[in-house]
Amino acid sequence: MHGLNTGASLLAMSLNIRGLNLGGALTIMTLGVAVAPFLFGWGVANTLAHDLVPFGGEQGQRGMLVAVLVTIVVILMLSWVRVPSSLTIALVAAIAGYGFVAIGIVDWGAIAKVLVVMFIAPVASGSIAYLISRLLLPLLPLGSVRKYLETGHLIAFGLLSLAYGSNDAQKMLAVAMIALGVGGTAGLAELWWVIVICALLFGLGSRLGVARMSKTISTGVLPAAPTDMVVTEVSTSVAMLVSTGIGSPVGLAQTMSGSLIGAGLSQGYGRIRWQEVSKILIAWLVTLPVTFGLASLIGVLVQ
Repeated sequence: MHGLNTGASLLAMSLNIRGLNLGGALTIMTLGVAVAPFLFGWGVANTLAHDLVPFGGEQGQRGMLVAVLVTIVVILMLSWVRVPSSLTIALVAAIAGYGFVAIGIVDWGAIAKVLVVMFIAPVASGSIAYLISRLLLPLLPLGSVRKYLETGHLIAFGLLSLAYGSNDAQKMLAVAMIALGVGGTAGLAELWWVIVICALLFGLGSRLGVARMSKTISTGVLPAAPTDMVVTEVSTSVAMLVSTGIGSPVGLAQTMSGSLIGAGLSQGYGRIRWQEVSKILIAWLVTLPVTFGLASLIGVLVQ
């Protein structure tokens, strides 16, 4: 599911710029998801699997299963009524909701930290994109920007794939860690095959979903030019890698939307599709309470 949605969106965006074909982009993205945990660690996965709620044993497996199922149900429900949603926000809320009722122990400080970083990341990435578009690009000769755009896209997409694998994609790894009963001190010998399988399944889902996402790539917050897309890739990568450094998960779609808004604002307020921006804000406001409430209700029934 993660590949069908987020991965397919990322893949469709990469194909909107010359320089990468489908096979090349899919390979880079899948490798990024597989390699990133070995380069940057799996702190984000540990945060989701162990820091928010002390999941452990059969109770932990049951709790994560409920959180994942509730997340899927809420995402599908919101998509059906055409309200955009965030898989990351939904999963965090579901973990907190179930843990609060069924386990009785929730690290609200860790929850608050994750949510604050999650909301700051799009603002930070948008600010970076604005500064690059407004201050850096005008200093470069127009001919050189066009000449090296494809090379820049290749490098930026590779960086974004690594950033994604170090952060947002680790939701898959967190679920696998709980299912296998692997603790936060696990090493490469215990997890490498899980990471590889998650990356391959993610790549498969992305390939299956790219055709559908390609039809909607032009309906986002900004009618982006190729230069805007490369700036977005760079600024989103920076924001996500910083979030990875502090072990906090952030959503790729929301962070990338912030970057697109920043790139668009550098060229004028009117370039932004503000109706689409409002839908993203609605998604944040709706997803949190709905997912928390549904997971809490199931927690009561389980008890």
